[in-house]
Amino acid sequence: MVPAEELELKIFRFAESAGKARWRPADLGTLANSLQSVEQAVLVDALDDLYARRFMEFRQWSYPKNDWVRYAGDREYFSYPFELRVTFPGRKYFEGLEAQSSRTRSTEPSGVEVRVAGKSHGNSTVTAKLDTSPQVIAAPASAPPRAFVSHSGQDHQFVHKFAVDLCDYGVDAWYSQWEIKAGDSIPERIGRGLEDCEFFIYVLSNNSISSPWVQAELETAIGRKMAGKVQKIIPIKIDDCDKCPPMIGSLNRVTFTPETYELRLKDVVNSILDVELKPPVRNRLDQQKEERQR
Repeated sequence: MVPAEELELKIFRFAESAGKARWRPADLGTLANSLQSVEQAVLVDALDDLYARRFMEFRQWSYPKNDWVRYAGDREYFSYPFELRVTFPGRKYFEGLEAQSSRTRSTEPSGVEVRVAGKSHGNSTVTAKLDTSPQVIAAPASAPPRAFVSHSGQDHQFVHKFAVDLCDYGVDAWYSQWEIKAGDSIPERIGRGLEDCEFFIYVLSNNSISSPWVQAELETAIGRKMAGKVQKIIPIKIDDCDKCPPMIGSLNRVTFTPETYELRLKDVVNSILDVELKPPVRNRLDQQKEERQR
């Protein structure tokens, strides 16, 4: 690995220490010290490059705007506390760096020779190599969360795009068009899909509300939720359907329209990835003082 890649890998590990897809609070001083005293100018170059390649994103809380402000290329941005997070394409890139780093460590020679005098048969000497290098235990790769997308086949145009977008955001979507092959037993494949998924997305529409298949999937998901095997059931509404199964009537629904599709998609992804949306708790007077100094 070249030095630039080693630095990027350290930044990734720092960001992911907060948890997958979570925002990690930081400032240049803390980040530089955590990365073994990297010069701040070099660090800003690396952060800006990761942003340009869409591998990381950054945000700051602005009290005047009462909202998060995203990084957009102004390097002065990093002069103040910020938060950073690895994007889905970034995670794929960094997983490759991790694998490359592991291969490099495994091929490095290490150890010292130890001579042991034999006493049982003469004065023979055995030379052995004692490995004194730090042993790296690779953490198991965390599998992406799996979400079963329950829908009516008549809504395939919306559902296909939705399932593709879930995958792009790091959610392993179970979508019947991908999972059920020619000759497969439909009930068996659906049953296995329900067993393998910890999230259940119920696509509510005029078509699905009257579908026996969709209602049976919902009932199974509710049973698995009560048994602690499904973390969350997420209803999403995609048309003007004014009905809802009573068993999920109390759940917060996400309503999709063509104009709000991207925002609502992120609502679903944030719920599955358990992304923290709450702004940081800070002293507002100190923050306002920082804003005036900019």
